[in-house]
Amino acid sequence: MNLGACGIIIRGGYMLFITLYFLGCGDIAEHVPNPFELSPDEAVKEKIFVAGSGPSSTDPDQLVGKIMVISHGGRDDLAVKGPIETSLLGETAVATGGHVYISNPESGSVTAIFAATDSVEGVVRVGIRPEKVARDPSGQFVFVANQGVVGDARADSVSVIDAVPTTTTFLHEIGRIQVEDSTSDITFSTRRDRVFVSNRLSGTISVIDMDQANVSSFLSTMVSIPVGPSPGVMTYSSTSGHVYAILRFPTTSDSIAIIDADSLGTPELVSGIPRGNAAGEIPQASFLQASRSGNFIWVAFSIQASSSGGIGVIDAATDTLVSRLDLSFSPSRLVEADDEKLFISGGEGTDAILVVDASVPTALREVTRIGVGVAGRDRKLAISFDRTRIYVPNVGETSGSVSVIDVSTNAVFAIIPTDGVNPHAIVSIEASGLEAPDDDAGADQGHDHG
Repeated sequence: MNLGACGIIIRGGYMLFITLYFLGCGDIAEHVPNPFELSPDEAVKEKIFVAGSGPSSTDPDQLVGKIMVISHGGRDDLAVKGPIETSLLGETAVATGGHVYISNPESGSVTAIFAATDSVEGVVRVGIRPEKVARDPSGQFVFVANQGVVGDARADSVSVIDAVPTTTTFLHEIGRIQVEDSTSDITFSTRRDRVFVSNRLSGTISVIDMDQANVSSFLSTMVSIPVGPSPGVMTYSSTSGHVYAILRFPTTSDSIAIIDADSLGTPELVSGIPRGNAAGEIPQASFLQASRSGNFIWVAFSIQASSSGGIGVIDAATDTLVSRLDLSFSPSRLVEADDEKLFISGGEGTDAILVVDASVPTALREVTRIGVGVAGRDRKLAISFDRTRIYVPNVGETSGSVSVIDVSTNAVFAIIPTDGVNPHAIVSIEASGLEAPDDDAGADQGHDHG
């Protein structure tokens, strides 16, 4: 297996991992080389964009964003290209329309990378301290949570970027929506064209109308719902039509707030999962994600004043906790492969990935623990689009790497050196294909967009 060479050097920064699976190349403009028109044995199956920070190649004293690209070939070859230098990068990214979008908190912008050529296509100016970026279900827009200035809700907003390469407003901020204090996470209702934004310091969740038929209210805030102190990570279930939001403040009565996202009227808080360690309760939720079917919510939790935690299961049909698996460590992130197999990373100092059989959600079962050799910190796992591989960032004192796990065998089959430290986040992204904009559309691409 050819791992290629890695040219990125990262010291004291963090890295972000984005997995892209390319289904096809679309209509590529003549001036754009298409590296994917290869023989079946050579064609690139997917790319992993690894982003982080490190010293500039021209000024070692200046810290810049750096992006490297790992290509997964048709014969399972792994080749590394980069780094691409850009502004300092945020913790999340999305892909749509053949482009990767990464927030730049320090510069108040979002970098857009054209995945076909691994090059920066544009930088979009947004609000103050953009962090979370999210792609709407239609793939037309990228929503950006601007955290603003702590304690000043006037600067907190959500920017909306046009992500359709064939429009004249491509890579422009087409809207900036006022929300409440300290935006944290973004999720979407697929049935009602609504956007949900958690506001940590306000203790609210803002609801944005995304129905383009409502001309007067399109991309405006419908309501901000009080849910309790410090709402954070959210997920949406198409089965229940509810949004589930973690409440991070340790003295709240509920660990998770539940909102009727698909209400025919105004969305509102309908119930919650009680905080505690008794039956039907969750101590302190740290991460949650709807199952691929939408029938269950997987919840990672920790136990206060303890290094232990576990995984809980909420039945979306009843909004009750129906199962829990206690662990000797506090899990931080998880991804779901086929057959409801969960891969779970731990918190500080955990050097293994836990595999859990969730095919019977009311009876979770630990399958194995996969050693990756290096202790992680809040590792955010990525899964390939064909759901056969898990990508795991590894942190080292002087160097970093990415371990690749085979889902079918529960074993590491490759370790890709990245020559970087402190990989911070990993995000798995499906790309519908590579699309180059028409020559007449978006004539100012590649420039800084205001």
